[in-house]
Amino acid sequence: MEAFNLEDVKLFEGRLSRSNLKLLKSMAHIMLPSYQNSYPLLYQEEQHCQKVYYLEDSQDQLVAFFMVNEESLLGLPSVYIGLNVVSEEYKNSGIANLIYFMLKVMISKKS
Repeated sequence: MEAFNLEDVKLFEGRLSRSNLKLLKSMAHIMLPSYQNSYPLLYQEEQHCQKVYYLEDSQDQLVAFFMVNEESLLGLPSVYIGLNVVSEEYKNSGIANLIYFMLKVMISKKS
């Protein structure tokens, strides 16, 4: 199991289905152990979320991802927390916390 740090977290912005089919397919693949049919849920979240924070290992295999969308709630800036998936190999390793922390860093830079 590889070790990761904040610099390893990548950000994709935009619609996956239109511009990054490889990432979208990798996301569906690591969802399979947790969701029998990952595509409907992934499609729903992909329609809502404009950002995907993700980690890949040294072989460019997707390890984890976290989908989010910046929104306004009652006129205040907010963040919709979407789908968060970690591959079976890395579950309970703290990787999701690393990606969540990166999201917090990015939000605090905007403030």
